[in-house]
Amino acid sequence: MFRKICRNLHRWIGLLVSPVIVVVSLTGALLVFEDEIRSLGSCQFAETRDSAFLPPSVLERIARQSIAAPDSAWQARVDYRGTGLSAAVILFGRGSLYNVYLNPCTGEVLKTTDQSRDFFRIVKSGHRTLWLGKTGKTIVGVAVFLFVPVLLTGLVLWFPHRPGLQTLRGRLLIRRGTSAAKRVYDLHNVPGFYLLPFALLLALSGLLIAFPGLGGPAPGTFHSPGRTPQPESAVPGTWFRQTDAPFQPQDSVAAMLFASSPRGRELALSLLVPASGNAPIWAIVNPGADGTVEGAETRFRREFRYFDRHTLRELPVSRPENRPFPEASGREKLLRMNYDLHTGRIGSIYTKLLAFAASLVCASLPVTGFLLWRRRTRLPRMRRV
Repeated sequence: MFRKICRNLHRWIGLLVSPVIVVVSLTGALLVFEDEIRSLGSCQFAETRDSAFLPPSVLERIARQSIAAPDSAWQARVDYRGTGLSAAVILFGRGSLYNVYLNPCTGEVLKTTDQSRDFFRIVKSGHRTLWLGKTGKTIVGVAVFLFVPVLLTGLVLWFPHRPGLQTLRGRLLIRRGTSAAKRVYDLHNVPGFYLLPFALLLALSGLLIAFPGLGGPAPGTFHSPGRTPQPESAVPGTWFRQTDAPFQPQDSVAAMLFASSPRGRELALSLLVPASGNAPIWAIVNPGADGTVEGAETRFRREFRYFDRHTLRELPVSRPENRPFPEASGREKLLRMNYDLHTGRIGSIYTKLLAFAASLVCASLPVTGFLLWRRRTRLPRMRRV
């Protein structure tokens, strides 16, 4: 009885969500190696040697001038990604988004990209929303939620009625020289079994991204005593090239963070100054970046820090990313690792290969499952004829 219930749930829920799962899985597979493909572009690298960086306010001004972005209508985020890599200024406003890559020492504009036409951004939109906006995001979230019991009931159905070495071998290996129907059955059963843990990991981590509230309430607000650098380290002139333009508050915050890090200019650092005159300066520090494009995109070690733009004092926040990763609680570590687990960035190229293989298998399961269901529904008709 239990097996029959699992079979019906597996079949009908699987048929219901299969179109969404195919699109989400294929687009996910395309996104796995986004960092490696982007790193092939020359705009990702810059000759920095021992030269001092330009301050973030100057890089922002150069980027704005390169696309003629008005100061009041657009916001900017400046990313220092380490020596040897270009700096990136992300400009966004009025529904537009541009990435401007610059040499952080000279300010030379290396490339400007309109993200509305970026291939990976279009693929990512399909992965998250099926290109349908908020409605599509809800559809994807519900489909992935239903896909979890489909995977679990598939595991129940994988176990044979009559355990035996020969039967078990048939479930673990794709047999050669069999009929087309049996090959489809093996292609549904065997890869699905081997990659089931990774498919479940992708589905569950995707649910946390689609529905952040599933991770539980945010931790309470806390202070981080002793982490704010001394005021004397906030002198931008000790870390940045002197220009004709006066230093801005974000330049002082950047100097403070570079000075407080043992990695110095090797630190990956992002700065966002909101348009509101009283909003704090938002800094993202990534001490785990290793000087590569892939390392700069790894998220779980990032720390989100906020500074008063007038006094430069660090403000208390209530985000899991506020404290250094080793000091975070177990739940906070899992929440911070979730995105990198989902994308395969959590480890080396091998974890990305696993994520890629699991995505392809997740895309194939609805196809092979549909073919099996189609064959079962057609055979009785053929026999009646």
